[in-house]
Amino acid sequence: MEYIFDANVRDHAPDVKVNKGIQTTLSNPGGDDFWWLNNGVTIIASDATLKAGALQIESPMIVNGLQTSYELFHHFKNDGGDKKDQRTIMVKVIVNSKDDTSDRIINATNSQTKIDAINLHATEKVQRTIETALKTAGYFYDRRKNFYRNQGKPAAKIITIPFMAQAVTAIVLQQPDHARARPGTVAEKNYKELFSDKYPVNLYPKCVEIVKRAQRFLSDQSDVRRADNLNLLYYLAMYSASAAIGSVKPNRQAIADLDVATVTETVMVNGYEWTSQKFKELGGDDKAAKGPHLAEALRKHLLATFAKKKSVTGKKSQLPNKEVTSDGSLVQ
Repeated sequence: MEYIFDANVRDHAPDVKVNKGIQTTLSNPGGDDFWWLNNGVTIIASDATLKAGALQIESPMIVNGLQTSYELFHHFKNDGGDKKDQRTIMVKVIVNSKDDTSDRIINATNSQTKIDAINLHATEKVQRTIETALKTAGYFYDRRKNFYRNQGKPAAKIITIPFMAQAVTAIVLQQPDHARARPGTVAEKNYKELFSDKYPVNLYPKCVEIVKRAQRFLSDQSDVRRADNLNLLYYLAMYSASAAIGSVKPNRQAIADLDVATVTETVMVNGYEWTSQKFKELGGDDKAAKGPHLAEALRKHLLATFAKKKSVTGKKSQLPNKEVTSDGSLVQ
């Protein structure tokens, strides 16, 4: 029956304050009526008719009230809830078949409980497509918050929407400073540049794999302070993508087509040596990573390293203006 909750933007989170409150209310049958203290359940259906005192619903999807539904289920199945409990719950059934209207209903009903704005896009087609693509690549895209955690999937393999937004912001938009400092803001401000059915879907697992490789590389460096792993991460990911592809600013298709094996140890070393040195020159702190100067310097470095010069005929040459090996290092 999991499919009935697929239109929710989050999955069950048993330890959050609101759910503990639901548990307390349910375990106290002599107290206030349940529906007085609960927002209830919102269901979108393709059709609903009242027959013989019962509401018959076709193609129901619970778009808000997953937490309540789970807590009620556990209360009566696992916690010894009295099946004769006469307390009530408010259920709102909306008959609708228009996808855009459903999205607005989902957004409005879930905005009542605090959740990152980016997660309200969870039910969009592009987010479902990305989830499928990442599963093929061995990752679990947590478009519905906590869904895969509740299934016991390894934390290292779970990719959240904000993480994806940061990866694409750094690699595609080449804004590692914004990915580091303003992930939520940049995700909402540039949402259509980050997520679209028009973009090659393989773009998304490739961005994740590049960032994951950069994470592993930085965690293995004994001279990197733990606090600076995050400060350098998105800069190293941006450099690595450009170096592996051999382009100042790789386009989305080039990133989607990238063989991630070309993001070699040597590419990482070259990127790390330049990035960490410039980072230290600019102060070596959070301010340096979140400010505009390190990103601007990196873009200039990539331009100097990978920019294509015009040939004698006036056409762009395939050779960079400095000789660069396939691993992104300069020929001395």
